[in-house]
Amino acid sequence: MTLTKGVDIVVVGDVMVDLIATLRSPLIPDADNPADFVQTLGGQATNTAAWLMAAGARASLVGAIGSDSHGSWVTDRLRDQGIEHSLTVVDAPTGQCIVVTEPGGARTMLPNSGANAKIASSQTQQHVSALLDDGAMHLHISGYVPLHNANFARELALNARERGASSSMDTPAVFPDSLWAGPVEDSRVDPLPPVDILLGTARELPRWLRPSGANHSASQAAGQTDGQTAPILAERIVHLPNRPPTVVIKAGRHGAWLITDRVAKIDPTAGRVVDTTGAGDAFTAGFLAAWTSGQSPEIAAKRASVLAARAVGQPGGQPLIDERHHGHS
Repeated sequence: MTLTKGVDIVVVGDVMVDLIATLRSPLIPDADNPADFVQTLGGQATNTAAWLMAAGARASLVGAIGSDSHGSWVTDRLRDQGIEHSLTVVDAPTGQCIVVTEPGGARTMLPNSGANAKIASSQTQQHVSALLDDGAMHLHISGYVPLHNANFARELALNARERGASSSMDTPAVFPDSLWAGPVEDSRVDPLPPVDILLGTARELPRWLRPSGANHSASQAAGQTDGQTAPILAERIVHLPNRPPTVVIKAGRHGAWLITDRVAKIDPTAGRVVDTTGAGDAFTAGFLAAWTSGQSPEIAAKRASVLAARAVGQPGGQPLIDERHHGHS
């Protein structure tokens, strides 16, 4: 497809079709659970691109889809919502995810990556290079890219650096017992691309940064809240010699911890919780929209908190139509 000129941020990664099942009461195992269903665009990269637009940034989504009805539906929806995109059609089904949302906002995701797993063999690198050459100043890599191909994620980040662009990466909600964890757990491989900004949760970040003394097993993390583990992890990360210049620990209702040359606590923005799907993606978008416009990391993190609060106050991981008119509030 023809690349759109004039974007500032290129977002690379997973493009999904989300089927959201909103339960009317708490889930009861081995029983019928009445729910309301809606099909929406999803995927960490897709959500981030949509929320970047809601934050007033000019962004383009780059990824892979299949030559199936879901792929056609995705491109139609992106076009309808005005999200600039450069998607390669590959020999695999379009990625899909079932999202089960319970009253109170908790959600469980059942993803099938599909075409996203073949992003390295698509035309993604060419599309990214063309957008950067045309003036895009920043590349954001979805955390699912290095899970599928760590070398490709590194190439993307190095490509951005060679072209004078900054880069960032968000971590995925995938833990050591995941079927996808093998390449990341291999101590001979450094899975973290050379990015300027790394964002993730207290459970996710240690798998990429590996700070000493941080046991990041899911079994240990269970029973501890993000509000308890995040400040401890932040103090370890700030002293790491080879970490990205900026690291953000996202802790949901506990706020966030910003790590630059020091550690700063970012308070959460209060709001009603409807659905937490996409809240982390909205936080990332809010941060990048402000940071790439020249704001300090502290201000960027505060604006990210505001956008995340908007995200949890609505159903689904994508901004509602009227959210797109808020801009940099």
